[in-house]
Amino acid sequence: MKKAFIPICLYTNGFFLVKENLRFFLHIFSDYSELLFVIVDKLYGNNLLIKDKATDPEDAKRNYEKRGLHIFSHVRNTIQDYIKSHNSYTKYHIVRWNDIANRQEYTEIKQRAIEIFNTNLNLRYYSNMFIIHNLKRMTDKITQRKIELEHEYLFEEIAMSIYLTEFLEYDHEIWEKPQSEYLPDPIDILYNEERESLYLLLEKEYSIRSQYYLAPIINKYLDRFNIRHKHLEE
Repeated sequence: MKKAFIPICLYTNGFFLVKENLRFFLHIFSDYSELLFVIVDKLYGNNLLIKDKATDPEDAKRNYEKRGLHIFSHVRNTIQDYIKSHNSYTKYHIVRWNDIANRQEYTEIKQRAIEIFNTNLNLRYYSNMFIIHNLKRMTDKITQRKIELEHEYLFEEIAMSIYLTEFLEYDHEIWEKPQSEYLPDPIDILYNEERESLYLLLEKEYSIRSQYYLAPIINKYLDRFNIRHKHLEE
């Protein structure tokens, strides 16, 4: 029984925002028992504020709610069309960010993650460096408020990844692309270098999460035909 969760970000050139791309993805992953698509709309609001593309939190919320609903409908309709023309045995689920983030268990995991990253000097240093690195890519005016927004973005992302993989057992996590081209994501440092802290966070002595990037998976599939998917190489 293979289960995966797929975060769908809201940037305009996203792979999953093209209907044909999403259908192709469903075809490649048709041997999975369950696929959970998570629309990353709330965190899009953080980015709008950091980039000064929203005037205040309410403006950001109006924007991410509208865009999140649009993308939710796009994913739902594409999946429904795909099911009509294929004998699919996969269970498909689509949620928006707060559908998960409002759960108490998720909130508790996020708080534990923040505490463990603050306690571990390596994790704290690296996550702070990662936050500043991302802010420099997005804005010329780094303020304390923007640091807080990016900190929230990072630990929401970490909590969602751990909650869905380790606790709800969508053990395969498919990322469209790395968040940064130059630095590993802090969750990679947690899993690869700080296993003791990881097990404290999980409250168990093993992990099941496996992370994959989309481009290598699709390109491996297409290698049989000696072609590449242009969208993934841009």
